[in-house]
Amino acid sequence: MSDGLMGVWTSEGRKDRFEKLLSDSRLKLDNLLLNADGYEGFMLPYQSVIAKIHEEFTPISHLNAVNNSTETQDLFNHCLELYTDFFTEINQSKAIYSKIKDIQYNNRDESKDRLYYITLKEFELEGVHLSQDERSRIKEINLQLSKLSTDFFQNILNDTKKFELIVDDRSILGDMPEEDVNTYCKDGKYYFNLTAPSYSTFMKYCTDESLREKMFKAYFERAPQNSALIEEILKLRKDKANLLGFKSFADLSLQTKTAKDPENVLNFLKNLGEKTKPYLKQDLEKLKEESEMLGLGDLKAYNIPFLMEQIRRRELGLKEDEIRRFFEQKRTVEGLINFVSEFFGLEFISITEETWHPKVIVYDVRKDGRYVGKLYFDLEARIGKRDGAWMNEWLTRYRNDKGEIVYPVVFIVANFPPSNGDTPSLLKHSDVETLFHEMGHALHHLLSNSDDYFISGINGVEWDVVEFPSQFLENFAFDEKVLTNIGIDFYTGKRIGSDIVSKIKKERSFFAGYQMGRQLEFGIFDMLIHQDAYSAEEVDAILKETRRMLGTLEQPDYAKFQNQFSHIFSGGYAAGYYSYKWAEVLSADLFVKHNKKIVDGKKIASYLFASGGAINIYEEYLNQLGTPPDLSSIFQLYGL
Repeated sequence: MSDGLMGVWTSEGRKDRFEKLLSDSRLKLDNLLLNADGYEGFMLPYQSVIAKIHEEFTPISHLNAVNNSTETQDLFNHCLELYTDFFTEINQSKAIYSKIKDIQYNNRDESKDRLYYITLKEFELEGVHLSQDERSRIKEINLQLSKLSTDFFQNILNDTKKFELIVDDRSILGDMPEEDVNTYCKDGKYYFNLTAPSYSTFMKYCTDESLREKMFKAYFERAPQNSALIEEILKLRKDKANLLGFKSFADLSLQTKTAKDPENVLNFLKNLGEKTKPYLKQDLEKLKEESEMLGLGDLKAYNIPFLMEQIRRRELGLKEDEIRRFFEQKRTVEGLINFVSEFFGLEFISITEETWHPKVIVYDVRKDGRYVGKLYFDLEARIGKRDGAWMNEWLTRYRNDKGEIVYPVVFIVANFPPSNGDTPSLLKHSDVETLFHEMGHALHHLLSNSDDYFISGINGVEWDVVEFPSQFLENFAFDEKVLTNIGIDFYTGKRIGSDIVSKIKKERSFFAGYQMGRQLEFGIFDMLIHQDAYSAEEVDAILKETRRMLGTLEQPDYAKFQNQFSHIFSGGYAAGYYSYKWAEVLSADLFVKHNKKIVDGKKIASYLFASGGAINIYEEYLNQLGTPPDLSSIFQLYGL
């Protein structure tokens, strides 16, 4: 790890350091092109140069996501432009491409075949074969897209910060767990905002329909300017795809995925949608009946969380706070660590280290007594932190130009309920599931055994199977043995009982048709809008038509979900959101067969996780199991 990366978690000095690193890297690459050849001479140090740039840039982007401020925005925007410019320039370099092509031709080591395939593909998808004018246009598009992506994300964050709803009357909060009431209480009033835990808690328990609508409206009216950005993004993505010889951005995006063709994706999603429809319809009918029974009239989107909670309590006989008391955040993390330690043969050692926030915790990770990496947890919601949960890799395992092994360093970030004084952070079971999910991503990175940066960890992994490890691991959040070991009552120290475990497992099928329908809606919408350069009005129409086709619930006209769909407009899932379901087919199939002792899931998962991008996970999965994945496994998991 370089001296700069060991520094304080601030923005100070990073701009100058990053600019110097890019300048030095260009000189080093020029020198390598002139004086080096072969894997050891060129390919290894070339990867090392690229790795060091990522190592320096990651803290810049990470700070902007977790401690957002004007200072982090300015630094990130400045460095992102330089970063995008540098990598477009590199990936369009005919000299570097030809050098690697020659090395590939003379390669006698079959284990390096995938390294060269993945590396050369990236050059080809940035237009290395095009004319100078065309390459310049792609470079210009990349710079514009990186800025638009950042603006899209920042617009959401800015509007999230602006809104606050203050409640004077405690009775309006209904059956809200006292831990949440205390969290949002200040000076006898209750303050709610648009961060995920605050929003979802309010929508679930607030008894005042008009306030639920007000909160819902504020949430889905965020970032209206993103409608215009979506138009620009879609046009630029199509322009880039056309320059590279593809009909649409969807076709371009699928060049690095196992599905290969947009028609394959849409057929897959629509087929799953047809199988889901009866369960989705059943769930919507139940919600409509509840709405009428409570005197709320026709089913409205802003009432759904409230209605679900009412039905959940009645049918499962379980209040949320009766579950959450067993999943205090710190103990749950410890329980998760105990599980993965046993499953993968790991050891996690808590360490004290300077971090970007006081509530961040850090572990060294060992396997067979040897250090394999470091893991940071930043789990509580706060203003200035991006919504959602994610894993981010800071360092990736590889052998550098000095022959030394660089070990992985990973962040797991979430937005769980914040602790506040004596009020603990108690997790919903869905939070526990999220924690397992992100740990799956982290282990995919931490367990990598590749010496080559470009195919280590999640690098080089086809994007529609990158969710396979995370989804496989999240299934264990419903495993009876795992829950029994993790669930400890925060207040009494009593271990969770089989009755509550049984209810948690049943809860997985609770409105599962509705939830699956929503995920399919997002995936189909994403694939459809990337078929062309659509206007904001056309994008809205496609979303509405997708809902009609699947039978999901219509939304109010003011609710512009697309304006907050950061996964595809400021994340890595453009024309790839289907990946969640595509990978879930594999993960569900492996988990079901593991539980039935048809296969050794632990052995297969360990191999697939550790191989990282050095293998095609989909092909290796088929090799390991001998048969294609069974689509019915997903429905088995959800009890449908």
